Amino acid sequence: MALIGVTTVNLNPVRADIIYKQAEAIRSQGQLDLAVAHFKRARELNPTEDFYDLWLGAAFLDKASTQQQTPSLLSNAITMDALMSLNFENTYQLNQNDSLIAAQTVLQYARALNPLNTDHSPTWRACIAAGPT
Repeated sequence: MALIGVTTVNLNPVRADIIYKQAEAIRSQGQLDLAVAHFKRARELNPTEDFYDLWLGAAFLDKASTQQQTPSLLSNAITMDALMSLNFENTYQLNQNDSLIAAQTVLQYARALNPLNTDHSPTWRACIAAGPT
């Protein structure tokens, strides 16, 4: 029983980091929806690490730069839990405004996790300044 607890506690951060590195490579290839899915998985494995949220928010900001013409799926008051429960198909269908809302939600959450991390400030402020249209 103790071995199971040790495995979960010790390996999940390593797994999360491996998936994060895969997500970065995928994101650099422009496959933003797949990158979002990988960043979400890294976050699931290590939910207290704000770093994964920061990069998930950046992927949503990248997605917002595309001109996806679909109906809005998100409200302005979406929660982090609701955002994390979006499946791949719904993430793919997010339009520019939805992607900005998603980025804003994730980056605000990341900043709340670790308000002293200076990495959050420029990205977070840019997202807030852009805001949903």
